Order: sequence, then structure tokens, then C-alpha cells
Amino acid sequence: MKTIIEFLQEIYPLTDASAEQLQRCFERKHYRAATVLLKAGEVCKKLYFVEKGLARRFEINEHGEDITSNFMAEFDIIQSPSSFFSQKPALDNIELLENSTLWEIYYQDLKLLQSQYNDIAMLSLGILEKVPQRYEHRIRQLRDLTTKEYYNYFTAVFPTVAVRAQIQHIATYLGTTPNNLSRVRKELLELQLGLNC
Repeated sequence: MKTIIEFLQEIYPLTDASAEQLQRCFERKHYRAATVLLKAGEVCKKLYFVEKGLARRFEINEHGEDITSNFMAEFDIIQSPSSFFSQKPALDNIELLENSTLWEIYYQDLKLLQSQYNDIAMLSLGILEKVPQRYEHRIRQLRDLTTKEYYNYFTAVFPTVAVRAQIQHIATYLGTTPNNLSRVRKELLELQLGLNC
């Protein structure tokens, strides 16, 4: 299994000195499923990396509906991007869907390391750049694909999340209802069974 530093090195290469300092600031913690890491209105003070487990970021819309905006599984980054980097209150919530092992670093520790090490500053920029790319891609998928096409894409790109997350969370992520997603899954299963005969 990759270490936290090996994962970060894939985003931006770090010198040995930077990697050592960064490793010292990370803390490895175990959390239970249903732990809320961030509530809307709080400031996101930590950046998390998932070693093991599953989390989701979600908002409660004006109708009181819970809408999943992102899933984070092994070696994904957990954060509220606008809150963490601006240190302003979050609009979204983050909860763990499974018992999880996370590596966490406080904003002030990362900020201090950014001021001391250029490669850590570039790493932070690399992390920040991933967020709009992911959202832009997701918006395009929601706009251009049918529910069936988007679910097929979702299961291809996030195969473990597709079997680990609850159907209502996946449905809201895909911009549909749990009933519609159940129907789509049933149609796809029947298609697979028909092809295997």
C-alpha cells in the first residue's frame, strides 16, 4: 500500500527534507462510520487523506434535501475546498460512510510549511487545482449524459464506491432519485444477464 508521502509525490515531487517535515505534521487517526468531519457553517481546519474508508461531501438544499456532491475513497483528499483554503465557513458537510483511517494535517501547519518549502507550496497548488477540474467534469457529465450513461460512467470510474455507498447517496450525486436509479440498475442487470445466456 502507498504511504501518504508516496501519494503526495504523485501530485507534486517533494525533496527529502520537505517530505520529512510534511510527514511530521500529518497525524494518522481512526474514525467510526457516521463521524461528521465538518458541518456547514464551520471552518474546515484540516485536510484529510484517506488511507482506508469512504466519505462523502454533501449539502442540504433549500427544500431540506440531502445532496451528495462528492465521494472520497482510498487515497482521495477530503476537504471543503472553498472553506479550507479561505478559512471561511463551509457551505457543505463531510461525513464518513465507513470506519476509516485518515491522515490529517492542520491548515496552519500546512501554511507554515508552504512558507518554508517551495515544493510544498506547489503541492498545495496541485491539490487546489484538482478540485475545479473534478467539478467541471462532473457538471459536464450531469448535463450531457442520461442517468443510465452517467451511472455506467460512475461505476467504471468509481467501481468500489458504486458498491460501498448507499443508493440514495449515489442517486443524489448522479442528479436523480433512488427509485429512478434502482430502475436503471435493474435494467442494466437484466441486460447483463441476457448477454450472459
